[in-house]
Formats: sequence, structure tokens, C-alpha cells
Amino acid sequence: GRFHTAATCHEASQFTMPALSPTMTQGGIARWEKKEGESFAAGDLLLQIETDKAQMDVEAQDDGVLVKIIAPEGTQNVAVNSPIAIIAEEGDDISSIDVDALSKGTQAKASAADSPSAESAPAAAPAAEPKSEATHADSSAKGLLSPAATFAIHSNHIANSKDIRGSGPKGRILKGDVLRFLKDGKAVIDKAAATKTASAPS
Repeated sequence: GRFHTAATCHEASQFTMPALSPTMTQGGIARWEKKEGESFAAGDLLLQIETDKAQMDVEAQDDGVLVKIIAPEGTQNVAVNSPIAIIAEEGDDISSIDVDALSKGTQAKASAADSPSAESAPAAAPAAEPKSEATHADSSAKGLLSPAATFAIHSNHIANSKDIRGSGPKGRILKGDVLRFLKDGKAVIDKAAATKTASAPS
């Protein structure tokens, strides 16, 4: 039977504060219609949520059991998507559910999920710098050139870089697009620039 309880453990899930309107960011628990340990059927009223605009009924989507209430009646300012209860499927071995881990699970996960985005935000800034290099390529293509494409345009002295069709996201021009453009013989080479760099001592 040990394998059985391990399998049912995973059936327990968090019931999170639903967004009852597109603008709702948080709500309060007006009242729980079910008690801990009570089972419910799809369509049963689970609880009432109050927002600054209204009180709304929340119905169960599926049959299940209310294992634990995390946010008791009267709890205010519960952010949308934070756990307010733990529910399990009918017939689960409720005693094997790690309620504490489930209750705390999202708090830990949420803060962990927030921090990488904070760390990756500053990292995005230096990536924008090659644009300054792209400014003396054609201005209409500026911002849609990958750094490698910019380099390929400059090193091949393409004067009509605005005619290159980008195949990257949002029409971004990739190095492959520049090389294809050259191979198809569509590139207009800036001869003056080409001879200048060729004759310059390396």
C-alpha cells in the first residue's frame, strides 16, 4: 500500500483565489460554505468571495474534498492566485497529504519565481547596446538587427540593408538573412567603403 499513498499525495492541489473579474487583484473570504474534511460535487458552492465591488459565489469545478482551509473566513486582501485552501479528489488518502508543504509551497515558489525576473531585467540592458552600432546601418532596420547581422552588413558593406527580409521574431534580421541576401545577389555593395577598408592596413 505504500506506493498507493505516494500516488494519491499528488492528487491534492491548491485551490487559489480566483480572479472573478478582469480587474480583480485581490479579494476577501466572506464565508466558506464547506468545512474542512467535507466533500463537494462539481457545481456546489464552495465559498463566497467579497471584493470592493461585490460578493460572489465560487462554485466547485470538480468533485472533491476540502482538505484544509488556508485562508479562513474574514481574511481580507488575498491576492489572486494565492492558495486559499487545499482540495483533494474524492477517495484520496487525505492523511498522507503533506498539507504544510502544499500550504507553504506557493509562497516559496512565488518569491523564487519573482527573483529571477528581477535578476534578468538588468541583464537585458547591456544587450540593447549593439543598437548604437546599428545606427549607421539603415535607420529603418535599426533595432531589428541581431548584432551578428549588423556585423555581417558592415563587414560586407551592404548599402541597401533595409531591403533585407528578416526571418527572426517580429521581422528581426538574422545573420543568415544577410548571407542569403548576399548569395541571392540582391546586395548593393558600398564600393567606396569596401575599397577603403581593403586598402587600410589591418
